[in-house]
Amino acid sequence: MTATNPHHSFRFHVRFYECDGMGVVHHSNYFRYFEMGRTELMRSLGLSYREVERAGHGVVVTSGELRCKAPARFDDELEIQTTLGAMSGARCRFSYRVLRPADGALIAEGATDHGSVDSHGRAARMPDTMVEVARRLRLPLRRA
Repeated sequence: MTATNPHHSFRFHVRFYECDGMGVVHHSNYFRYFEMGRTELMRSLGLSYREVERAGHGVVVTSGELRCKAPARFDDELEIQTTLGAMSGARCRFSYRVLRPADGALIAEGATDHGSVDSHGRAARMPDTMVEVARRLRLPLRRA
């Protein structure tokens, strides 16, 4: 992920237990996919949630959006594209696109908003490590 390539992608196959009785991925699983995307994006940037937590911070989900566009089924290969958006004070936003590479279908898209908290669960500024990542990627950054 760079300023000229603003998203991170990775692929995986849908597992059987993620499907509902109709054989379609249950909508709740997309938020798990989004989390996988966030985690892999952060890892690709040399930053892990574990390191953030060890430094006494948490970055918690404060809201989430999901728009399902087409069904995904057991064993479909999916690609998650995750983008880190603007960061401001104690908040940041990630956006996601879930694609099926076999036919190019857009399966779902969404976003999650996150707030930074200290080790006691109180609102806190984004960790310096995340702010540095935002600067390196030339993302909009507003320190409120």
